[in-house]
Amino acid sequence: MTDAAVKYLIINRNPEPLTVIVEPWAEEVTLSPDSRLLLTALCDREGLLEVVTDPNYLTVGLWTGCRAKLAVNGEELKMPSLLIPSP
Repeated sequence: MTDAAVKYLIINRNPEPLTVIVEPWAEEVTLSPDSRLLLTALCDREGLLEVVTDPNYLTVGLWTGCRAKLAVNGEELKMPSLLIPSP
């Protein structure tokens, strides 16, 4: 079975840094003002993305079986834990 790629673009338009937390892996990325985070969810079935916001934090929860890739301002981040399917 082939994974589908679902992409989400998160832009920090605030004057302060924004911490993005990717669950269930609890990986954190801090975005400086005007930075962009591209989150690519790799999954073999549809699901719902859960988003929780706070003035300085954004938590993004992926659904069961997903893997993820992250890129900040076009540069891919190396986070091996995100390649382990979520429980």
